[in-house]
Amino acid sequence: MKTISEIRKGGIDFEIAIEQDEDGWVIVTIPALPGCVSQGKTESEAKKNSAEAIGLHLSALARDSLTRRLPGEPGGSP
Repeated sequence: MKTISEIRKGGIDFEIAIEQDEDGWVIVTIPALPGCVSQGKTESEAKKNSAEAIGLHLSALARDSLTRRLPGEPGGSP
């Protein structure tokens, strides 16, 4: 059964989807951040881990946007 909750990270509220897999692990997905998934043995642990995953995901997005070359720059698209 999937439940919907929210978690706050960096002053932003993120909707999270929580479900338990067949092995008993609690899986958390963050719909606003495709590919951002976390897990834990308990719901509390999974939520804590998801807050860390959100932070890492946002850091990676920021880093990638800073290193992306703009059109017309050397190495950028024409």
